[in-house]
Amino acid sequence: MQKAGKWGLINMEGNILADPQFDDVYSFSEGVALVQKDGKWGLINKEGKILIDPQFDTDFFFSEGVALVQKDGKWGLINKEGKILIDVQFDEAYPFKEGVALVKKDNIWSYINRAGYNFFSVYPQFDAASNYSEEMALVQKSDKWGYIGKEGKILIEPQFDAAYSFSEGVALVQKSDKWGYIGKEGKILIEPQFDAAYSFSEGIALVQKQASGALSIRRVKP
Repeated sequence: MQKAGKWGLINMEGNILADPQFDDVYSFSEGVALVQKDGKWGLINKEGKILIDPQFDTDFFFSEGVALVQKDGKWGLINKEGKILIDVQFDEAYPFKEGVALVKKDNIWSYINRAGYNFFSVYPQFDAASNYSEEMALVQKSDKWGYIGKEGKILIEPQFDAAYSFSEGVALVQKSDKWGYIGKEGKILIEPQFDAAYSFSEGIALVQKQASGALSIRRVKP
């Protein structure tokens, strides 16, 4: 329902559930809808009750009951009941993947989970990090890359000059300008020896060696 340029909410009987007051209203999903008022975003339910007062700078979307929200340039975490799980504090935040989200605060990267647990309290302080892939994430410390699990434990110590996320149980890593492959236990499956290489796909990886000025390309298996 729209009146004088403002949106409200009615039911199928024509009863007004929420007076026209919002600048924008999104469609309902899982019983709630985003509303905008005076440039800020909040949340309303189907009874017209405002669950979260419009206060956030950007619109937001729920996934598995939680949403990353931004206020005054900082990010936090809320649930659909309007409860703030983590106060806005992060400089950057990325969508959840495999149950955790990558966040940045004071130039340090870490993670939060959907329960609102802030891994900053247990994870070492990393200079850079990635989203999770196959239950592991890339992290950088003192210019070296390693891997962590979701329990706050370093699984493979930072030791590589460059590295990629795990794919099919194998990760591409670089040492002394050469590329090779490791398994999830950190064991080197194929010694770093390639000048260029790609991650595995369907059990095969494309690699490149330069010898006597000529390039050779071949496929390898772990």
